[in-house]
Amino acid sequence: KDGNNVGKVYVEDRAHFLVGMTPEEVAKLGYDCYVESYQGKFYPEMKQLIANLKEYGFEIWILTASPEFLYQKFLSEELGIPEVNILGMKSVVVDGVLTNEIVLPIPQDDGKANVIPTFIKTRPLVVGGNSRGDMDMLNQSCGLKIVVNPDDTTVRGAEDGPMHGLTVKGYWEKEGAVIVRCNDVRDPKVRFHTSEWGIRENVINPKE
Repeated sequence: KDGNNVGKVYVEDRAHFLVGMTPEEVAKLGYDCYVESYQGKFYPEMKQLIANLKEYGFEIWILTASPEFLYQKFLSEELGIPEVNILGMKSVVVDGVLTNEIVLPIPQDDGKANVIPTFIKTRPLVVGGNSRGDMDMLNQSCGLKIVVNPDDTTVRGAEDGPMHGLTVKGYWEKEGAVIVRCNDVRDPKVRFHTSEWGIRENVINPKE
């Protein structure tokens, strides 16, 4: 109702929405949605970077604030990485169905950073992200930090810690991260419900 689609409460509600479904049903839900509306729309630069990293022996992990069963099938197939390397919101499975019980840490904001030592158990050499919610995770990198299409409009408040007084882009410029631009524009042929339901839409980022 408040338009916040990145907070921990919203992230938890996404998991609660799937309660009672089997992991296979949730995986199919995510896969079918991907095939219908998003297949072929990966940033080509991202896919090339992942391919290059794999070529040089890097272990690839994906960390999302979304329910992991929803994303694992299509991401594994699209990027050629094991499903177990795709981490997200974890719900406890009992008698074959998802429950309301959530496995901590919740992978958003500081929780996203805490997933790394909890489940991956080593500090990454390269971390990529795009939003304020990725700040803590990006700062777990002991090497390269890559920020895609960072916001340069909203000045962050005191609740955003070290980003206070800066835009996302301004903060990462100060921190020496690699900032890249990828073409991210709305497909006019796809109908999104966000505007109809009064939910904040993502900012368009055309590649210059």
